[in-house]
Amino acid sequence: MEKTIEQIEEWITSMGIKNATIANAKDSETYVINVDGSVNLQGKINKKKLPEYIQFGTIKGTFDISNNEMTSLRGCPKEVAGVFICEGNKINDNQDQDGALSFPQNTGRINFGHFQIYNFDAKAPFDKLTVEQKRFAEKLWATGETLFLKQDDRMAHKMPIFLVSPETLDQYLISNNPQKISINGEKVEFRPDKCHCSCYCHPFTSHKDSIIGLKQPFVLLCLERIKESAANDDEYKWLIGKHITYEFAHAQMDQSTYRPIDEFYKWVEDPLANMICLQCFWAYDKDKIFEFIKQTILNEPDNQRLGWEYFKYNMIDWENWAKNKKEIKGNTESRQTYLFYVQKAFASSKFKVEKMTLTRYFYQMLNA
Repeated sequence: MEKTIEQIEEWITSMGIKNATIANAKDSETYVINVDGSVNLQGKINKKKLPEYIQFGTIKGTFDISNNEMTSLRGCPKEVAGVFICEGNKINDNQDQDGALSFPQNTGRINFGHFQIYNFDAKAPFDKLTVEQKRFAEKLWATGETLFLKQDDRMAHKMPIFLVSPETLDQYLISNNPQKISINGEKVEFRPDKCHCSCYCHPFTSHKDSIIGLKQPFVLLCLERIKESAANDDEYKWLIGKHITYEFAHAQMDQSTYRPIDEFYKWVEDPLANMICLQCFWAYDKDKIFEFIKQTILNEPDNQRLGWEYFKYNMIDWENWAKNKKEIKGNTESRQTYLFYVQKAFASSKFKVEKMTLTRYFYQMLNA
């Protein structure tokens, strides 16, 4: 028994796991490892399975076993407070290769990774994401989804991302008519909302036959444009994550209809999408990466910069907006009061956004 404890302690140290305690499992003579924090075993498991003497119990952070080509989840934790990340393994659905139901019984969310990314007409080297870029964006969104989005945990993995050329992106941004692209040989009709490097596209319900069953929206991403704004490879990777998160945030808020898009919409949903971006980056990294994204947003157009004020003042009630857009649009007075205030605040260098005033107009508008 003592030898087993020594083996476990030695293994914990070799894996770089911090804040771990070893305890007896309930109704068992085996030991379990509980961790007050996160566990990163990404690419560290050599034999495609955890050692026989390793059994995790409760993890209070994220548990990452990605990219190990694992065939079994034996030994994985019973409870994970954060994200259970298992992309890059030979495990599908909720069963491992041995047929055992081995996913945690209680977890914030399970993340297989696997964003659906396709090249539409982007030219090399902008026709694909590197493994590192893709993995960063996936983990960024998974972190935010777990902490506060509380929506369908596979939403992002069902939504295709198309890599497009600058010309194609511009074509859709300036068009007032629905355009068509082909997905798996089928025509999909959509109209984009304007954005510089990426574009959130929602299917029209009146064209269900042409949407091939896609109930989720999809995204156009122009890596060539994003690269122009990056000083180095790290910034390029962070900006890719930012744009994907921003567009997914728009998709997350597409729970009710607001048409046509007007100035009021742009001064509510666009900053809310940036607020969600900031929430995700803050949860992922509170230092260098977050500061870079913060400065990026502060250099964007005024309505998008408002997202920093939302984040700073903890105005995170995006769900109310997402579910009640039609009702909110019907209250002209509260919309005009809110819009007049925020536009005036950003139009003058002397006029500052005040927390109490902004939050009052914001929640009056949401709850009208």
